[in-house]
Amino acid sequence: MIQLHSSFAEVVPFEGFYKALKTMVARGFKRNDFSVINWLETECLDRVTKRFSLTRAASLLVKLLVLKVVTKNIVMVVHNYYPHGAATSDIPRILRFMRLMEKLSDVVISHSGADAGRYEYVPHPLYQFKSGPPSLQVPELVPLQGKPYFIVFGRIMPYKNVHELMKVWPSDMQLLIAGIVGDEAYVEELREQASDNIHFAARELSDDEAKLVVEQSQAVIICHAEDNVVVSGTFFFAMSLKKHVIALETPFMAWAAHSLPEGYVAVSPDVAGVAKAAAEFRPEIAIQPTIAEAHFGDTVITDALKKAYRLH
Repeated sequence: MIQLHSSFAEVVPFEGFYKALKTMVARGFKRNDFSVINWLETECLDRVTKRFSLTRAASLLVKLLVLKVVTKNIVMVVHNYYPHGAATSDIPRILRFMRLMEKLSDVVISHSGADAGRYEYVPHPLYQFKSGPPSLQVPELVPLQGKPYFIVFGRIMPYKNVHELMKVWPSDMQLLIAGIVGDEAYVEELREQASDNIHFAARELSDDEAKLVVEQSQAVIICHAEDNVVVSGTFFFAMSLKKHVIALETPFMAWAAHSLPEGYVAVSPDVAGVAKAAAEFRPEIAIQPTIAEAHFGDTVITDALKKAYRLH
């Protein structure tokens, strides 16, 4: 996003409040036009206990007020509605605090089109890939040679619902579970339960390997849906490689399925429906690069940023 901002603005890093105040004074009290704040929602939790911290919240509030002194407009980017791992009892307080931060900000941005009207919608950028070595081999793909397969891609954790997907996955379809091991005991449990048509690449894949295993799949499966998540990084990884997505329904996924051409994104309210959608997958519906660019490309993002900042 820094590169996209640079296409219409001078971008400078934030080097602390003292430096920002000093720079403002040196420039004759001329303030920056915009300050963009990311991942604000994670800063109100105690770093050890992960509980809501009044001390950290107060500190964050003071920092934001100081930032308003040196900046004409505060831009807050909402990445999650509340932090991952927050205690359930803390969520109401966190949400109230986030509403306060939003009111103190001049522009609030979301990468989800489902939030349009509530926040300024700016699409999430597509991933950029370098050409990998033509001879690249991923050992875990050897048993899948010549067999169409679907992929669950990303950090392997219990909340990803892979165990539920495995229970209903059709026995005549191949499934690859790929990504960093986030919970070793969970991955071992999955391996013990897996039938012969379920395969694993449970490790940290290189960028080229990750690109290859997704690129060669039929479609990317997303079988988890958390209330705090705004968008899915896995979705944009798939779209960047022009791969279809089959997912549990969330506001963002429902918006994507409605906004993109039919067949690009399939959503279901339950995991059984996700498996059923995979069984009914139509590979003849190819994702057109121009469509992905029209929704998530650099030009549309730059235009959305200028609109959010009231620059045109």
